Amino acid sequence: SSGINAEYGETEENLILSVNDGSRRRALVTLTLKKTEAAEVTTDCDAGQQVVDLSCVVCGAGQYETGGVCKECPLHSFSTQPGSTECKSCPDGLKTVSTGSDSQTDCTAVCVVQEVKSGYRSPAAGYTVTPDTAITTFCNSGYHLETNQTSSSKCGDANQPNCYKQCSITKRSAAAKLSE
Repeated sequence: SSGINAEYGETEENLILSVNDGSRRRALVTLTLKKTEAAEVTTDCDAGQQVVDLSCVVCGAGQYETGGVCKECPLHSFSTQPGSTECKSCPDGLKTVSTGSDSQTDCTAVCVVQEVKSGYRSPAAGYTVTPDTAITTFCNSGYHLETNQTSSSKCGDANQPNCYKQCSITKRSAAAKLSE
């Protein structure tokens, strides 16, 4: 049978070809190969995609592509469509509580947990949450909540509970007599 067979030489710099054209003659050809630097492989992707393992992958909803990289939409924005190159801002007065929002419904009224002196809150003061998020106030030792206040409230409530120093009131008996 005719054909060409190839195999590497011992040094892997020579390639030896054995040629059989079907006749009784055979030829042996030796080629010397030059080593070259490895070529850099690049993949160009369409807008809204990034390269992952030499393949183009579409950025998901809640993300946008910039500079060939998918990133989460920042706070107060969203992206509903996969393959986006930008995120849309929330309507005026509405915000998101986290990055990567994939729906305009993630844009809501928000509330910032207030600080409390001589205590702490859960979630912690400064966190941005929705107005209906339950906030629990804890007072340090020696402090208490104002009378008739509970430790739980909603972030959107006008007054989140505060801690006050405990004081003791003692009742005195009849006035002491003064002697001259």
